Amino acid sequence: MKKIIFRILAYIIDIIILGCILTTVVTYVPLFNNKKLDSINKEYSNVAKEYIDINNKYKDYFEDKIIDENEYNELKTSYPSLSESINDLVGKETTEEEVTGKFYDYAKELLSKNDYKINKLSLNRYTFEFVLTVLYLGVLQYVLKGQTIGKKVCRLYVVDESDNVPSLNSFLIRSLLTSTIVITLVNSILAISLKYDAYQAIIKYTGALSSFYIVIIFASVLFNDSERGLHDLLLKTHIKMLNKDNTEYKTLEYEEKENEENTNKTHRNVSKRSSK
Repeated sequence: MKKIIFRILAYIIDIIILGCILTTVVTYVPLFNNKKLDSINKEYSNVAKEYIDINNKYKDYFEDKIIDENEYNELKTSYPSLSESINDLVGKETTEEEVTGKFYDYAKELLSKNDYKINKLSLNRYTFEFVLTVLYLGVLQYVLKGQTIGKKVCRLYVVDESDNVPSLNSFLIRSLLTSTIVITLVNSILAISLKYDAYQAIIKYTGALSSFYIVIIFASVLFNDSERGLHDLLLKTHIKMLNKDNTEYKTLEYEEKENEENTNKTHRNVSKRSSK
């Protein structure tokens, strides 16, 4: 369990480092400064904020189960993006479920359209993120002999089945298997290539695939006796951990198994000598 906790901690450290590098480059390098994208991101945030606020405050206008013209105009002033969703209910008796349902459906549609626009304009950003991921989790980890900065902090390192540093190709493939950047990049290409309706029909499957893959990766580490993730099993690698004195960390179960194997080996050697 200790090794798993340190692996998760190392992963979090690496993600934070990658995120900081990515944010810095995207913010200050002119190639990634896209005013249209900034505007869409701002609109995305506003819709999300409006949805939270309007669900908390619209009930003040709904005590008589009718939203009249004056109340609707107040909602339009405070919530310009979402108030339009209930314009056909103005002056009519309705239910709380119908109103909240309209807010939800309209907000979901707006956010989906903004997500489509963001992916359509973010190919260069996601391409850079892809390259950064390969360089950090692939090339750097090979150069540092199986360690990233996160793994170094947590005294972890990657080895192959012979306890040697895996090849560069193994680390390059591993860098892609331990992230979802490939799916993110594919989503951006789909947004550029397809119209909105076709994009929406496909994106739900790639989104589900991404979530499922993340669950599989973590589950394979947590519930595998050898604590090897799916990527480790495919590439025939595993994670080792050092104690503070640089000796190899071994779980109690591993030490018991090792002692049992050594005992059996000793018994076999004694038996061979006795038979002679």
